[in-house]
Amino acid sequence: TEPFGNVTILPPEINVSERVLAPFVSADGLTLLFASLPPVTRARRSLDLYFATRAKPTDPFGPARRFANVINSPQEDNGPSLSPDGQTLFFHSYRAGGYGQADLYQSRRLNLSPATP
Repeated sequence: TEPFGNVTILPPEINVSERVLAPFVSADGLTLLFASLPPVTRARRSLDLYFATRAKPTDPFGPARRFANVINSPQEDNGPSLSPDGQTLFFHSYRAGGYGQADLYQSRRLNLSPATP
């Protein structure tokens, strides 16, 4: 038997562009991470990292928010995930200063509140 039920689309507050990729839900179920194209008003058309939060695992996710430029670079950033304790963000990026084309990066959480990546 099929282990999952019907497929439903997440609301437009999460599907912020025509290209939304690499979803990841934190271990506590309160944070959704993903990559998406920024709004079309921006000149750059490479992927950035976004997050959305909720108070309880049964609540809907709130609106998507773009990570600050300390995380997002002018190049593509993609594949976000969190450590099991939610304190370290991992992702890959094509940013300048890496070893090759796409390199793996990490960023340690400064704010200890799990609702604010």
